[in-house]
Amino acid sequence: MNPNPFLGVFFHWLGGLAAASFYVPYRGVRQWSWETYWLAGGFFSWIVAPWTIGLLMTHDLLGVLGRAPGATLFWAWFFGLLWGLGGLTFGLTMRYLGMSLGYGVALGICAVCGTLIPPIFKGQFAGIAASGAGRMTLLGIGVCVGGIALSALSGLSKERELPDEEKKAVVKEFNFEKGLGIALFCGVMSACFAFGLDAAAPLAELSAAAGTPVLWTGLPKLLVILLGGFTSNAIWCVTLNVRRRTGREYFSARAVDGARVPRLANVLLCGLAGVTWYFQFFFYTMGETQMGRFGFSSWTLHMASIIIFSTLWGVALKEWRGTSRRTHLLIAGGIAALIVSTLVIGYGNYLAQSVSSASGQVSRPESSPGKKYQVGVYYFPNYHSDKRNEDYFGKGWTEWKLVREAGPRFPGHQQPKVPLWGYTDEADPKQMAQKIEAASSHGIDAFIFDWYYYDDGPFLQRALDEGFMQAKNNDRLKFSLMWANHDYTDIFPYTLGTKKKLMFPGKISPQTWDKMTDGIIAKYFKHHSYWLIDGAPYFSIYDLGMFIKSFGSVEAAAKGLDMFRQKTKAAGFSDLHLNAVIWGALSVEKNGVSPSILVRQLGFNSVTSYAWYHHGGLTDFPTNPYESVKSTYFEYAERAAALFTIPYYPNVSMGWDPSPRTNQNARFVNSGYPHTPIIVGNTPEAFKLALIQARGFLDAHFEKKGVLTINAWNEWTEGSYLEPDTVHKMNYLDAIKEVFP
Repeated sequence: MNPNPFLGVFFHWLGGLAAASFYVPYRGVRQWSWETYWLAGGFFSWIVAPWTIGLLMTHDLLGVLGRAPGATLFWAWFFGLLWGLGGLTFGLTMRYLGMSLGYGVALGICAVCGTLIPPIFKGQFAGIAASGAGRMTLLGIGVCVGGIALSALSGLSKERELPDEEKKAVVKEFNFEKGLGIALFCGVMSACFAFGLDAAAPLAELSAAAGTPVLWTGLPKLLVILLGGFTSNAIWCVTLNVRRRTGREYFSARAVDGARVPRLANVLLCGLAGVTWYFQFFFYTMGETQMGRFGFSSWTLHMASIIIFSTLWGVALKEWRGTSRRTHLLIAGGIAALIVSTLVIGYGNYLAQSVSSASGQVSRPESSPGKKYQVGVYYFPNYHSDKRNEDYFGKGWTEWKLVREAGPRFPGHQQPKVPLWGYTDEADPKQMAQKIEAASSHGIDAFIFDWYYYDDGPFLQRALDEGFMQAKNNDRLKFSLMWANHDYTDIFPYTLGTKKKLMFPGKISPQTWDKMTDGIIAKYFKHHSYWLIDGAPYFSIYDLGMFIKSFGSVEAAAKGLDMFRQKTKAAGFSDLHLNAVIWGALSVEKNGVSPSILVRQLGFNSVTSYAWYHHGGLTDFPTNPYESVKSTYFEYAERAAALFTIPYYPNVSMGWDPSPRTNQNARFVNSGYPHTPIIVGNTPEAFKLALIQARGFLDAHFEKKGVLTINAWNEWTEGSYLEPDTVHKMNYLDAIKEVFP
């Protein structure tokens, strides 16, 4: 489902209407103190409504919460706690200032803080301001702030014009000084809800992975944040109940003065107020899913919508009765500016969704012909059980075992790496859906699966066949194959000094090639999510030396590739895009000719790399700085661009550390893979700079579309992975989104 910013604006309007309306039922509560009806209504807002709707609309809600990282739950709850401090004073704001002025001051501060602080904190603001769509969105936010200011001025004008007795008639406890102080506090603390939504983002991803429709994926976030709000509100209200001796109001049918208490009516009114209040965020999370790249603007839309409708409520409740024409013009101007601001923000998000220079999430990369860059990320599928592995290593074995057991091999070595999402089963379509959601929403166009096939059949294919291809959201991301046709040896783990055991030979027969390519076309190329380059399926080969060995000569190998191309065309495709991975196995010494001549003889359409490790730069042991390896690689990339007569697609590696594949109880010395030097200093910030350099390379060498390959989504045991860990979380993915939006 592609984001629809204008639909998002509509959802935010509905949320604003709910938020602006919730206090109205409280006006009908009789014989209850503020703290009593506030807690009674809050119980419906923070507990009953979110859990009821969450259980109804979210797939496996308890499982989603159970799989969530503890840090995510804590920070979402904590920001909810702080927001609760603002929420419990929100009622006091309106109590002392009335709906129009109270909403204007409190929500104005809340809008600015809640909208701008998250992107500033994450270092995204400059990137937002650099694009036309981003500037349009920021203009809308500025118009909103202006509308809020006009609304506040109209409230101040009213406060100056109305006599005290009339103010009291409309707002019985009107007190401008006290109300202003409370509104300032309320606005700052209420912005913490936006911080909580940002901190709880992994819950939405887990919800999507569980199969929840996109519109409802934000509901689990509300459960945790609102629990924090309930905590602070309950503590305060119960404290007031005790201090003022009003706790009896929950149970007594008579007030202190003997008057009858309409308990049932009060409960119903509080329930109506509470559920109405909850629906503001119910619609908020729906709107947030539709805003695309600039989701941070949802907070401004929410605040603007609340003020629009709260002002209209103030007019309906005659809070503005008796004020001057100037005040009425300020009211009208404020409402008009706020309405315009929501439309401008919606348009900015629409531009971010549709214009090539600022396109956000897309479900089918090929459907955006104006997009200049495409990003393909290598995916290594050894994190699910496979019969071949079980025959060698035992029941249920996956490479997660090596990830768990990895330890530091020298002082300062950072191991083990701990996945933020846990040790997932990539063959489970629900867990694969989480990966698809994260990748597709962070600028990645395709997973390039390391794909294994030998003379005796396939290996490690369940991640693709059962995970990706069965995931409900696989239309959000493309996939393609990189045939990993190398010799597969037992290095799981490898003990220094022992002979590496060959598990599966990479050489195949021409008959296997013929059978294999038929299956590829029928099963993968015709899938709706297969990655196409100008209408041609992208297929990559890892080891060209082994490929030539399989056919016996360059000429025979070229005929095999041409046969594959003709079969692909016969299947209805315009062509086949053949990509060669260039590394040490392809050299003049091994093949007798220059790699540039060889790939042309074989009929390839493009070349790329798999990892920086293949091009040198790891000169020191045990560590090498990321910056120096990056420099070595990009020097190679420039030579490759000049050498090859077909496009060379650049590569960025997130890191390099294959030490988890070494015996943790044996020596760790520089003796060849997997006992190699490692890369250090590969922070998200350094990775982002490498992406920027790669983008510059693409700009310099490609007039139209260019492709970037990244190593890798999940090479955990080689220390090169984008999948979030407990240290950096989503920061590497955020870097891609910022550089390749």
